[in-house]
Amino acid sequence: MKLIICGTIIPAEVEMKLSGASPAAGKYLRNLEKALKNNGYVVELKSFLAIPGAKEAFHDAKKSDNDQVYKSKWIIRSVIQYHKSVLESANGGDVVVFYNIDYYSLGLVGKLNKRGVKTLLILADHTGSFKECGNVVRWIISKLVEFDIKRFAAGIALSEKSMKYFSDNSKVIVLEGGIDLNCFSNINPPKEGQIARFMYAGTLSKVAGVDVLLKAIDFIKDLQAEFYISGKGELEKEVYDAAKNDSRIKYLGFIPDDEYYKLLNEIDFFINPRNMQFEQNKNNFPSKVLEYLATGRGVISTRFPGFERFVDYFDFYDDDYRALADKICNVLTDGRNVLNVYEKNRNAAMKYDWDIQAQKIVKLVSY
Repeated sequence: MKLIICGTIIPAEVEMKLSGASPAAGKYLRNLEKALKNNGYVVELKSFLAIPGAKEAFHDAKKSDNDQVYKSKWIIRSVIQYHKSVLESANGGDVVVFYNIDYYSLGLVGKLNKRGVKTLLILADHTGSFKECGNVVRWIISKLVEFDIKRFAAGIALSEKSMKYFSDNSKVIVLEGGIDLNCFSNINPPKEGQIARFMYAGTLSKVAGVDVLLKAIDFIKDLQAEFYISGKGELEKEVYDAAKNDSRIKYLGFIPDDEYYKLLNEIDFFINPRNMQFEQNKNNFPSKVLEYLATGRGVISTRFPGFERFVDYFDFYDDDYRALADKICNVLTDGRNVLNVYEKNRNAAMKYDWDIQAQKIVKLVSY
């Protein structure tokens, strides 16, 4: 069986050069490709790149872009080119896997269905809110996306609330994401006696709640702790300025995976401050928390979709910077046994191993 993965698929070294790239989506797709290959399947990538500077970044990194279609000023022409590329590769026994639906993939599932090609949608996030779409054109596209979602015979929802978008006749399972456990094999228990170190890693945006995190840190000015923030996004300047004015904040920028995994041994707690006031966050799952779980550290988080499965492992708080500040202070004074947390969380992470998740995906499309 050959699986063709469609989406914005970028090698890590190219992603580093692109401010508009989504690190979460990139890591998910790279891990999915690796896990499928580990399970013995042939995998082909079909990527549509609308990120400014993508072509130049591929060239600078000396990476092949044979499987990429770049958005041009003639948008319709580049979309047609992308559809043609996928259709030419897909045969009757293949499975085409979509990571979300965007304007460039609209209508493609219908064409594949007519040819008898199996299709599967991984729905990571979607919002139909006019307010969050921002304008009429994006809102219309979101409605067309919802129509296309119902045309998939099989799907993966990253949260239970996303299942509502699929057809009642679709085979759909909830699969929050996965972890490459090999990357966490050298993670040791937290060090005792050092100043407490907290970390947020991900997109620097209001949707991710980074502004709330900065407010919370400022609210507890007298707390002796360090706060490490890594990533890129619209709030980079705010984070940079906060780090300049508060020596407890350490802004790391967007760091490569090897540096990130080394740093995990130095951290005591992770924070997922995702702002649940945004509608899009009510339908998606913050896959980064699975990595936090795999470190065996304490995790502080808002109540994301599916949080109920993590109540034994994470410390949840109400969606407010003062509540986050209180939770940060509380985890330092509650006398928890860090070794117990380490062993419990590490064991819980094992069921999210990517090789196991890949087998579930393939089983879903073996119809």
